[in-house]
Amino acid sequence: MQNENFFSFVRGGTETIPVGHKANGCEFYRYLVYLGVEQLLADVYPQIKEGLGAENWEKLLQFFILQSEWTSNYYADLEYDFNRFLVAENIS
Repeated sequence: MQNENFFSFVRGGTETIPVGHKANGCEFYRYLVYLGVEQLLADVYPQIKEGLGAENWEKLLQFFILQSEWTSNYYADLEYDFNRFLVAENIS
């Protein structure tokens, strides 16, 4: 249960800091997850990023991170999950 609360916070599903964790650490980890996702996907999908603009691109990635069922330890696998996400959300 504690891991689920941590993952929910990191993915943006809650703003409640999980018991046993510090706010600054959780917020930093959330930022690192977003940064890793953003850097990888911006390189793979530059046209979508440019077409949406910075604010909408950030919202799209935050929604993807929240909705994603990504379980791989490798950021490079995100490309395939994001592609499925785009198709499911009818975004191209």
